[in-house]
Amino acid sequence: MAIKKGVFIVVLLVSVLLLVLCSFAFAEMRPPPPYERFSYSLPGESNWTNTLTLLDTTDSVIFEADGGIRHSRDSPMVGPAGQGEADEDFPCPGLPAYSLVAKIGERGKCILIGEHLAMVPDVDGFLYFAVNDKSPDDNAGKFSVQVSITRPVCGDGTCDIAEVGKCYEDCDWCGDGECNADETCGTCSQDCGYCEGDVAGIEDVVNRYYEALEQNDFETLTEITTGTLYDYHNEFKRFEREFQKEIKLIGIDVQNELLPSISIEDLEVEFDGLEEGGATAVARYHETEEEIMLKKKLDKWLIEDIKDNDSDELFTTGLDIGELRKNHNKYLKTFSEEKIKEASVIVSADTTKSPLKLVFFTIIAIVIFFSIIYFVAMAVKKRGSFPKIKMPKPHLKKKSRKVSKLKKTKKCKKCGAGMYENGKYCAECGKKN
Repeated sequence: MAIKKGVFIVVLLVSVLLLVLCSFAFAEMRPPPPYERFSYSLPGESNWTNTLTLLDTTDSVIFEADGGIRHSRDSPMVGPAGQGEADEDFPCPGLPAYSLVAKIGERGKCILIGEHLAMVPDVDGFLYFAVNDKSPDDNAGKFSVQVSITRPVCGDGTCDIAEVGKCYEDCDWCGDGECNADETCGTCSQDCGYCEGDVAGIEDVVNRYYEALEQNDFETLTEITTGTLYDYHNEFKRFEREFQKEIKLIGIDVQNELLPSISIEDLEVEFDGLEEGGATAVARYHETEEEIMLKKKLDKWLIEDIKDNDSDELFTTGLDIGELRKNHNKYLKTFSEEKIKEASVIVSADTTKSPLKLVFFTIIAIVIFFSIIYFVAMAVKKRGSFPKIKMPKPHLKKKSRKVSKLKKTKKCKKCGAGMYENGKYCAECGKKN
């Protein structure tokens, strides 16, 4: 009896201990993120309708829709996916006509819901629904929509995709101000600082840029620049290539007057520091001081823009690449016309377009000429003399018959005028003789 009582006490103590441990375990478990579901019925004649449901950029939203509408009395039933493509008169042009559409905020962009859509909103605001129809007043039927919203909780220990960039407690990302275990100076210089080789790399890129600028080496300039600055140097690269083609066709050797010129004999480059998403350096030459702005792309530093510290203006501000290209093309046309006129060079259109064609036909003519000489020489060698060429006999001209001139041998009986021998009427008076 005492043994049974002891076993009972042990079992009771173990059960209490397990109960306490389970309570602690459940206490540590966090509740799942709040989950909300809403149902809406949207009549076919509806314009933009505010559901009064507020969505946030941290929400995960799923739409499920069914039902159908008729956009005219004789039209077939159309589902939430719509049909065809809406024109400019519809609320959401470019999306399927008569489809179920939504927007977030009164001025939000159109979103095609269709039969199913899962999304994370890119803006905060109230949810609106509408039928994508330019005149929905005569529509019949309705769409039924179920909206499921999962709202993550910052601090629950789970990094939801919508929390990245917003919840420091649950998520680590480049730019959160902390150099985490999976971040390095190479992958996230914003949090971990710059690497030892970055300073030398930045100064080297800036030095290469100014050296290439001095030599008009646009191939190098396009390799170490990005953004609008790249477009600028790439246009000069095209312009110089076309200019060289023109002077080669004309047959002259001149320098391109429109290329930028700079002297960097006393250039000094100094690393300035890292900024969000990039770095800066200072370049000094003569009495000029410029701030160089760089970005790192795929472990490669590229120059994005240049700021003149005297005027405090960025080089690319107001830079119109299209207008620059237009001016370059105009210069090429004027230059070509003037130089051709000065040199008095007359080149046919075909030769100008394809100078190789003239060379090709010249070579063919030379080959044919020497081939004829070769075959004639071989014929002389074989016969021992120049081959006789039979000339065709000329056609004999037929002798023309001599026609004796008729003489006036008789006179008119009436007026006495002379008449031919076989004449019947007088040429003067018309008398028949």
